[in-house]
Amino acid sequence: MRIPSHLKRTLQLCATLISVAPALLAQQPEKRFEYHQIAYTQDWGVHGNLGDTAAVAYTNILFFPTAPVMRVHFSDYNLGRGSSVVLTSMKDQQSQRLEAGSMAEWNRTSAIFNGNTVKVELHVAPGESDIFVKVDQLIDYSSEMQPITSSPSLAGPELQSLCGADGRVASSDNRVGRINGCTGWLASNGAVLAAGHCGSVSGVFSVNVPLSDSDGSANASAVIDQFPVVAGSSVRNNNGLGDDWNVFSLGRNSAGERAHVKFGFIRVTRTVPPNSTTLRITGFGVDNTPTGTGSACCSTDSNGNCTHTRCNSRNRTLQTATGTLASHTANSPDFYYTYQVDTEPANSGSPIIWEANGFAIGIHTNGGCPNDGVSFENVALGNALQNFIGGGTRHVDTADYPGNAASTGNIFTPYNNFPAAASSVPDGGRISLVEGNYTKAKNTGTFGADGRSFTLIAPVGTVTIGN
Repeated sequence: MRIPSHLKRTLQLCATLISVAPALLAQQPEKRFEYHQIAYTQDWGVHGNLGDTAAVAYTNILFFPTAPVMRVHFSDYNLGRGSSVVLTSMKDQQSQRLEAGSMAEWNRTSAIFNGNTVKVELHVAPGESDIFVKVDQLIDYSSEMQPITSSPSLAGPELQSLCGADGRVASSDNRVGRINGCTGWLASNGAVLAAGHCGSVSGVFSVNVPLSDSDGSANASAVIDQFPVVAGSSVRNNNGLGDDWNVFSLGRNSAGERAHVKFGFIRVTRTVPPNSTTLRITGFGVDNTPTGTGSACCSTDSNGNCTHTRCNSRNRTLQTATGTLASHTANSPDFYYTYQVDTEPANSGSPIIWEANGFAIGIHTNGGCPNDGVSFENVALGNALQNFIGGGTRHVDTADYPGNAASTGNIFTPYNNFPAAASSVPDGGRISLVEGNYTKAKNTGTFGADGRSFTLIAPVGTVTIGN
């Protein structure tokens, strides 16, 4: 979480639609981590298989002695149409199989494995030849588990953003994940949201995060609970309080599943709740209350000064807290909320949830209690969400959205029926339908007779139109 320098500014048309994860336009990346990586060149040659069944061409061990968690990077590969490379952690036996398609989707890099030793096996499909993988780096990924904090003028020990005693409790909301030393979450159009100061995100979005060690050292999720960030998909602003946001997309996990379809999503609104409304913040903040067993620093500011020591087993695991909305600020282009809700460094990117209806009203970004987060009234953020699937998109949802604004077909005020979207979508545009059943009574009509064409998209799960 960032601390302000002055601490606070007072279709199934009887068929199932296919779920998709659209890519976004790239911005220049901002380097936020100094990953410890070592050159580890391994070339085990080219292999073929003339037999009738798959064969293991070789088995090898990769060892990074100083890494508590690690990833493997491949410089080159040919996995044909049916061959694969299987990586297995020797610490907990978590395993990942990468084929040609998934190797590309994972950006030639493995999932995060616990421990410093990984076994590699090359499986060659029958009838395939010239099969190989080449390793060029091992990456100590423990830095990804640590929070990004920036506070040039507020260095000092134990600076916190708790509003009194720590009221956070464990959460199982897997719509919220750990990423890039921050927190991210799944939105209703297939996008993932985080804070802009968390950088142009890379790596993996992790859910079902296990407890950390007793000294606060974070552990990796099971491989199946990790989803790769689509390379170059991050669109963001990092312009301080009120204009600090990040929108990006995810690839599939090792089982070919999409995070939004498996775990659900959070709807978004621009409706401003009244002051004193109960809000909820859920994320992966640091934790040192009660103190853990280690003496090492577990959170620093941008100058390298330690802000938290003696973190515990809840450090960087999913926790949630509630509190009240204090104020709303609209100084265009900066729009933000101020609230009395417990957060800590690495909560940056958490959803600000309106507790009464479950809608997110913004993204948590700043701490010091009271804490702050950008509102979806921010025009650039709203445009990035609206156009995530592509320009000319009309959004449809059966849910009741807060406020009295008329439905316009954008992500914040979607149409509640398919014909309304079909009548307004431009030629060549898209209609994005949130998961659900769209009844025959409200969704019957003739479409396309005017010569316009459009694409139907179900980005977060199965959609049924009609009975």
